[in-house]
Amino acid sequence: MGCFSMFSSGRGCDCSCANTNNPSPRNFTIMSALQIGEWVVAKINYPNCTNFSGMKLLVFRGITLAELSSQGSIDPHFDENGFAPFARFEPTEAGHAAALLLVRKHA
Repeated sequence: MGCFSMFSSGRGCDCSCANTNNPSPRNFTIMSALQIGEWVVAKINYPNCTNFSGMKLLVFRGITLAELSSQGSIDPHFDENGFAPFARFEPTEAGHAAALLLVRKHA
């Protein structure tokens, strides 16, 4: 669940409390990624976001690892009008297991 500020642009942040920084879509490092069929499970670090040390576990559908790697901007928020993750999981071992379960079930 994200946070929301009445005076923001209306988009909640990917972090769980108001004291964390919103992840910058252009400031990221793909730490690891796994392609299973049309799905990619990616662990991405956003250094300006402090929740979970900036780690996000994102699942994308309909892209390749090469397409993910070539993105100049990856926003971890859901967006129906652009490049966005299909799902997002807590960046823990349990979250990674859940992401893989989702992907393997639908691959």
